[in-house]
Amino acid sequence: MEKIRRALSPGPSTLVALALVLAFVGERLIEAGAGRWVTDVVAGICFVAGAGWRALLTGRVEGATGRLSRALLICYGGLLLALACYALSIQVGMESKAAPVLAIAFVALLAIALGPMLALELVTWRMRPAAFVEWRRAQSALIAGLSLAAMVTALGLLNYAAAQRPWRSDLSFGAPTRPSAATQSLLQATTTPVEIYLFFERGSPVLPEVRDYFDGLREAGATVSVLDQASDPDLTKQLKITANGNVGLRCGERTGRWFVGTDVDSARSRLKKMDSEMRTQLAVLTVPKRNVYFTVGHDERPDRAASKGDASGGKKLRDLVRSFNGTVKTLGLAEGLGSRIPDDADLVVVFGPSSAFLAQEVAALRDYLKRGGALLIMVDAGSAQGLEPLLADVGLQLAPGEACNDRAFVQQSYTDADHAFIAATSFGSHKATRTLSGAQGRAQVAFISAGQLSRPADAPAAAKNTFLVRSMPQGFADLNQNRRFDPEDEKRGPLNLATAVELPVEGKSESRAVVIADSDALADYLIGNQANAVFGIELLAWLLREDALGGEVAIEEDVPIRHTREGDTAWFYGTTFAAPALVLAGGLGFVSRKRRRRSAP
Repeated sequence: MEKIRRALSPGPSTLVALALVLAFVGERLIEAGAGRWVTDVVAGICFVAGAGWRALLTGRVEGATGRLSRALLICYGGLLLALACYALSIQVGMESKAAPVLAIAFVALLAIALGPMLALELVTWRMRPAAFVEWRRAQSALIAGLSLAAMVTALGLLNYAAAQRPWRSDLSFGAPTRPSAATQSLLQATTTPVEIYLFFERGSPVLPEVRDYFDGLREAGATVSVLDQASDPDLTKQLKITANGNVGLRCGERTGRWFVGTDVDSARSRLKKMDSEMRTQLAVLTVPKRNVYFTVGHDERPDRAASKGDASGGKKLRDLVRSFNGTVKTLGLAEGLGSRIPDDADLVVVFGPSSAFLAQEVAALRDYLKRGGALLIMVDAGSAQGLEPLLADVGLQLAPGEACNDRAFVQQSYTDADHAFIAATSFGSHKATRTLSGAQGRAQVAFISAGQLSRPADAPAAAKNTFLVRSMPQGFADLNQNRRFDPEDEKRGPLNLATAVELPVEGKSESRAVVIADSDALADYLIGNQANAVFGIELLAWLLREDALGGEVAIEEDVPIRHTREGDTAWFYGTTFAAPALVLAGGLGFVSRKRRRRSAP
């Protein structure tokens, strides 16, 4: 009997379970280095000790006890295979086609081995005091454990397969119900009344979808009327409206129109962009015409994105320019970049060049700024753009290092590279960030691979610098390009990511410039983030000297969810351990209560 009790000892399985816990802690919670290596070695020793102990006990017993002990030993073997698959998946790398297969094999083997092992240990715990193994009960427990493991594995495989399918369903209509603050500011800044006419027939299914939005424009100061296209021929002729389903606008002698449609399904895509379209139309009516030049010839970001067809270009920034009634033009050597910037340039945008400007081009930009011009300069860390003399004129320099944060960042590649995908929540008090500074701590402007700006000791005293955006205090400047914090050479603290500059000009209004140490901040991918869009709107308003305009904007597309390491950890443990533990505790409580009722007289 004593031999059977020893064979039923929970010690081997306890050591194996401890090995699994240590392996998990080493791989998931400890950074690479000596700590992880020691933890993995201890886990390996525990696993070998537990499996060896079980093998020794199995050789000393026969019959039902021997079969149960061998079943546990087989479960240990399955766990060993699962760990081998996990190790191989790390070796081949995430880019390999074999990585998903190995990951699936790891999860499946882990469930199929761990489920029966736990079931056998539970039934053994009740048999140990009697030193007797009832194989039929052990067999039932083994089958139940395998069934549960198979169900969990099948559910995981189904979830994985569903995630790989490109099926999507848009259950929202998407039309904004209120005009954004940026759109309302256009109405509030104009002194000429704005009239808006909604041309829809009675009972139109589209009209209820837009009525709340245009009621908001009425509250902001516009005159809004609903009428049928055939009811006022003179008005429709003046507004050039030929059918119902149009929105007509009039401000003094200026007119505009926007086609919505009379069918809800066909109008769906246009209604999603209603706020940006109305903002553009109102700007054409109320804001003076502006010329905005984008430099070309230095592999700027819009040019690179156009050749690759990706979402890192500047199409949306150009759309924001048009929403200020701006005409987008190119500025290269043929347009005067190498000699003199055109006198009609209201703003010049330098958007992420990756090759150096000529000395003559830099001289032309410096001269333009001295003449009272406006510049929006977006440069990337480590880029050879040759704009150092221009930055010196505005009292700035691009300091060494890349802005990183290993505590609050956006998960994208699940590597240390994600530490450069950061969010900034601290904003200076300035007209170019008045909405963001009012939402301090709530608004988050995203940056990817940003540099840092500083004011050198020999900066010209006339240059008035206001740092607009700073990174979080736990951020740091990565100096050795490993995107990890090295306390020996690096220190934590907020970094300046964007700066506004004012320079006095004799006999004219001051020159204005904004320098951003990351061209991604206003690229198509990130400008879909609400805070980045507001940042772009208010920068343009200030640079174009329309200080009264700006505010929040409506975003027509989904924005990527921002993650932090602490939040991801909480969700992981909550969904992996806490939720299943609650379900298991509820089930055990129900079964225990049911058994007590059955045993009661």
